[in-house]
Amino acid sequence: MRCLVLALLIIGFTMTAVVAAAAADWQTIITAADRGRLDRLAESIRKGDGIAAASHPAAADTNALRAILDPPDTPVAADRLAGNWRCRTIKVGDILVVYAWFKCRIAATAGGLRLEKISGSQRLSGTLYADGPTRLILLGAGTVNDDPPVPYSALAGEGVPVDTDADMVGVLTQPAPDRLRIVFPFPHYESIYDVMELKR
Repeated sequence: MRCLVLALLIIGFTMTAVVAAAAADWQTIITAADRGRLDRLAESIRKGDGIAAASHPAAADTNALRAILDPPDTPVAADRLAGNWRCRTIKVGDILVVYAWFKCRIAATAGGLRLEKISGSQRLSGTLYADGPTRLILLGAGTVNDDPPVPYSALAGEGVPVDTDADMVGVLTQPAPDRLRIVFPFPHYESIYDVMELKR
């Protein structure tokens, strides 16, 4: 029993260290363009909501969006995020579109927490960086279908093709122990902002 407790403590300390290792890095990694998008997060939500409302979306879609966005933030339990999640995306802009549920996973790696959307036609992979007690910053890149994941452009190694249009920047918050949300301000395609809901 003592060995089991010790092993669990070691795992906990390791995961905490992994999360902490990435805590201060995002501000030195993020591109200037994505820093600009991140700084306009609140603007993207105001603008997107206003434009979407003019299209008279279905009440069920509006209710789904509000159920994700409106609950207040709680401290992010970064050491408990690893594992499998159900995830869906809502795109907000000229129209409001609620997508079906797909599969996501979060893994604790040597480089920090790694998020992947692993099913559906629009995929995502990236690293989550601590930014205070109630949010994480996601720096990632999008792909389609079964194309291999690509790195965030600022993290691409020498000789690796860079596509800044694939870059995705988002803010992860945790409204409940079994729920996460990520807001993506001013994505490159289709919408004014996107919000991804993750559930255990």
